[in-house]
Amino acid sequence: MDTGRDVRVASPAPMGASRPTSTTVLVVAASLALVAIYVASIRACGPWDPWETHYGEVARQILVRHDPLDLWWRPGSGGPHGRAETTFWSKPPLAFWAMALSMAAFGVGTGADPAEMVHHPMAEIALRLPSLVFGVATVVVIGVVVGRMVSRRAGVLAAFVLATMPQMALVTRQALTDVFALAPVVFGVCAYAVAVSHPARPLHRRTFRGFEITWDARLLPAAALLLIFGVVPLAVLWAHVLDPWTAARVAKAGRADGPYSVAALRAIGWQFGIYAVVAVVLAVRLLRLRTSRQAAMALVLPAAGVSAMAKGLIGPGIVVTTCLVDAWVAGRRRPRLRELELVVGVLGLALVLLPWHHAMWIFRGDRWVNEWIMVNNLARFGSGEQAQAVGDLTYYLRILGPAALPWSAFVPVAFGLAAGWVLRRHGAGVAEAPTPRHVFVRVCVLWTFVSLWAISTSVTKYYHYLVPVLPPAAILTAIFLIERDLGAHRLGVRGLSALVGLGLLYAALHLVTYEPAILAHLTTYLYTGMWRRGAPETTNFAWASVAFAVGLVPWLAGRLRASAAIFVVGAGLVTHLLLNAYLPAASEHWSQRTAFRTYFERRTPDDDIVSWWFYYRGETYFTKGRIWVMKEPDRRKLASYLEDRARKAPEAATWFITIQAHAGRLSSHLPVALRRHVEKVYENEHYVLMRVPHRPLADRLAKTEG
Repeated sequence: MDTGRDVRVASPAPMGASRPTSTTVLVVAASLALVAIYVASIRACGPWDPWETHYGEVARQILVRHDPLDLWWRPGSGGPHGRAETTFWSKPPLAFWAMALSMAAFGVGTGADPAEMVHHPMAEIALRLPSLVFGVATVVVIGVVVGRMVSRRAGVLAAFVLATMPQMALVTRQALTDVFALAPVVFGVCAYAVAVSHPARPLHRRTFRGFEITWDARLLPAAALLLIFGVVPLAVLWAHVLDPWTAARVAKAGRADGPYSVAALRAIGWQFGIYAVVAVVLAVRLLRLRTSRQAAMALVLPAAGVSAMAKGLIGPGIVVTTCLVDAWVAGRRRPRLRELELVVGVLGLALVLLPWHHAMWIFRGDRWVNEWIMVNNLARFGSGEQAQAVGDLTYYLRILGPAALPWSAFVPVAFGLAAGWVLRRHGAGVAEAPTPRHVFVRVCVLWTFVSLWAISTSVTKYYHYLVPVLPPAAILTAIFLIERDLGAHRLGVRGLSALVGLGLLYAALHLVTYEPAILAHLTTYLYTGMWRRGAPETTNFAWASVAFAVGLVPWLAGRLRASAAIFVVGAGLVTHLLLNAYLPAASEHWSQRTAFRTYFERRTPDDDIVSWWFYYRGETYFTKGRIWVMKEPDRRKLASYLEDRARKAPEAATWFITIQAHAGRLSSHLPVALRRHVEKVYENEHYVLMRVPHRPLADRLAKTEG
């Protein structure tokens, strides 16, 4: 391949042979082993800001308000900013639906105990289980598809590579929207690759009461996706808007017409009939599909719609652009239009994507359209959001080192060789039809390129935007390490790759060692100030990576399977250190859970708590909104609040939670009678919990007013 000649490799077992089944078993078994690493310390890590606590409270409010349509957020129960917000329009609902369903299943979030979110034994599991399900499903799909398209060993290795990349492990273990958007992107692109790389085989058909219909297991993936992410949400939303209880609650707003009115609910109820018709047409059309290619293509656009319901436009953009670019590169070998089954694809996309958006447009009007579409999608892509979150392509090339550690040693090499191979084949115009594995490598190269292009073109840049690049990068890395297609059969290529890999591995470890917080930053968007403090020691990652580097010895000798086993052990050690050592230690500083556990354990029934001069949302989640919120200091309002509390509960105390930078200033903002009575009860590198008794102020007020 590196000489410019086409390397012919035997095609994998045809569809229907035993290999896909055995590959599935191996990948599932490997995934279960990784799940054990993923969940070993899941309860030891408190949910942290930013993201987890914000999203967790939005999900909890779905249960509290019995409202799956209108996502809602309120900072607290009082204070100058406690009721400043009442809506949450920055993300679509899929992740919050899943989290709310998980919380309901575990009985978390709606109890009377205000300390439920810090004391319930299943709180963290309920919050994070949906992410774990979507992440593991992504790994399994990668393993099965690569096993089918390339080889069984490549499939198993690709699953391990992806699952042990730190950023993938983190988004799978934490309550974020990224993995909910990533999984359908992987499903969609992989379905496209399967469709265009295999001949269109006929599906099994049966005659049922005089009608001939398709009755084939290969329809199940598309049918399941449309049922779970299309029909079920439609039914739930429809029942919600038609429920008299919903109408009664909305009627309290006093509006007769327009947004947020009973009339809007009725309009949604009538117009949802359109989507019921779409669902029926889809079911009929699915039962009329004739080929395996149509069955696979029926997944592509609906999967893109699911991704949009998780995070917005970036996921569908990657899926559609990858497919279009690959069709252009394939040229005359691309499938004919009628083989792509665009009717099912477009209708499925509409069924998954439109009902919630349509309902919210009617229910909340143009304000919602402007905030969700214009501000949180288009503006972020075109104008940026924060000064710290800008840069060019090197922004992501730098973060790829820790994000894919230790596999980042081979990711650039694997992508470069695969891209060169695709360009040579395309330029040479190889006459023979490409094998499925050749097509799959081409799709993965374009998938990686499109993902990098999309995130680099966006003006707003965050470390977690790199996540869509990881699956195709993991696939190409696994093929390069275990197969001989991309140049691994030549000693010179292996030698040069090993030297480059060692250099990249050293650079990644250097970054992780001298900037320990960067691992926590892989899933957040605040990288400066206090967020650089409190990260645990990371030198042990270098020692764990030694095992990975040892695998280069048999790899250079051409013992690819033995080297792959050593690579997996080394990467597994890195993942174990990240999830079961680094994260629990980091969460003691990034999370407010321990601070609020201390508060709930030591408070008296009449005590209250104030979040003072900060607003990171964990304070809302852990108290279930029962907190007095003050984003900015205001001596007059604070004094008025404390005087009122001192009169009502003179033997109680007010607790304050704030950040380290402001903790020392609290006493100067309190009434004079309280300034000498501030007790620091708990602190970590980020947060401080303080107790202020009411008695001194109550005595002063009694003397003054008496």
